Amino acid sequence: MDSQSDKPYLVIVDDDVNFCESLRLALEDTYEISMVHSIESAKRSFQEKLPELTLIDLNLPDGNGLDLFRELKRYNDTPVIFLMTACATAEMPSRH
Repeated sequence: MDSQSDKPYLVIVDDDVNFCESLRLALEDTYEISMVHSIESAKRSFQEKLPELTLIDLNLPDGNGLDLFRELKRYNDTPVIFLMTACATAEMPSRH
């Protein structure tokens, strides 16, 4: 945790700005929150500070949230990761 805050650091990775803001409002008393809207911005954020908790949308404008999940799993101090989607099915695109 950051010495400036006693709260755990949470990163929300979702391109739906309104959804991110709703989550921030619901969780801001418990977490220090950063919101990013793409895989690339998430990667930059993680280089600056690795969160304790990450919420990742599966469908992002620049790729699949599972790819970001796999990248995060490479860190020694892997954060807790929740994958989420607003899609009606759990069907994932095939990887070629």
